[in-house]
Amino acid sequence: MADLTGKVLFVEPEADQLPRQLNSLEAASCYTTDAAVQSQWQQAGATVYFAATPQFTEQFDTAVLFYPKSKEQLVGTLQLLNGALKTDANIFMVGDNKGGIKSLVNHAEKLGLHAHKLDNAKHCLWFSLTGDLTALPARTLSEFSLTLSNKPLKVCSLPGVLNPR
Repeated sequence: MADLTGKVLFVEPEADQLPRQLNSLEAASCYTTDAAVQSQWQQAGATVYFAATPQFTEQFDTAVLFYPKSKEQLVGTLQLLNGALKTDANIFMVGDNKGGIKSLVNHAEKLGLHAHKLDNAKHCLWFSLTGDLTALPARTLSEFSLTLSNKPLKVCSLPGVLNPR
């Protein structure tokens, strides 16, 4: 908890008891695309940004990202956070070993970032992430069409979420 200083943004956390276990949510906010997570964090009194492309109303000193299963989704999320973080913000990444976080060091390097392992416990890893987020590729939506009940439907998806095939 000593790493979490200033205004903290939790990014795509799990739907669990974390918001209730934090000592104080005065300086904590949450960005999520999951309605269950939104509800939990709002009930705990936190500011919640619930949108595919959020409009952050403040800048954060610290961000804690929960490692997604999709590497493409990670790039898009980091790109979104670029304007929401102060220039000297601390960025941390946490995830389950079985969820792919062990590959973060190599993945970060390919993106021009550096991931440094800080801790591990209960099959999870805690990393510090540094580098220039402005150099990341732009976030784009995938679009594809399908027919549902004889009606055309256009579907938009964030990178790494839906496979158009």
